[in-house]
Order: sequence, then structure tokens, then C-alpha cells
Amino acid sequence: MYLPQVCGDKANGYNFGAITCESCKAFFRRNALKNKDLRCNFDNSCKIDHFTRKFCTACRLNKCFSVNMKKEWILGNSSLLSVGLQSYSDNIFYLWLLNYL
Repeated sequence: MYLPQVCGDKANGYNFGAITCESCKAFFRRNALKNKDLRCNFDNSCKIDHFTRKFCTACRLNKCFSVNMKKEWILGNSSLLSVGLQSYSDNIFYLWLLNYL
């Protein structure tokens, strides 16, 4: 078993350039491409682990980037259409498979 680089929970594999758990993989996919100004209430010094990962979105996303997760590896709807899928929700298994190839 691998130790995830972001939160330390049980890893499921290599996602977006880092070893992550399902929770951090989904979090990164949802938040990395947003143009939202995230702010930490504690001077960007939050500890991110299995228990505290949901407390501070800004610090968690910063930690994702610090372990070299790559937002360029997130497939958007245009990429999905190029492989014949209508939207992200059409074939979650296909996206899961892409992370393991």
C-alpha cells in the first residue's frame, strides 16, 4: 500500500502526478481549475491529514500543488467529447481507467 502525499489516507493510485486517495483526487479535480480566490483563516499553515483535510480548502489545494499534482492532466468536457463521451458523468469508469494507464 502507498502512503498518499496529500492527506495520508489510504492511497488508491497515481492521480494527476501524485499518489493520492480517492477523496483528494476528487477534491483536486473539482477545485484545481476554478478561478476562485481561496483564503486560509490561519496564515496558510493548516495541517492537512485524514481528519483535517476538509477544514481548509485553500491549504489542501496548496498542498496538492506542492506535491506536484498537475491541473493540466484534468480532462475537461472538450477532451471527453474528443473520445466520444458526452460529459464527465457519462462514463466515470473511463476516467478512472485513464488514471491507471
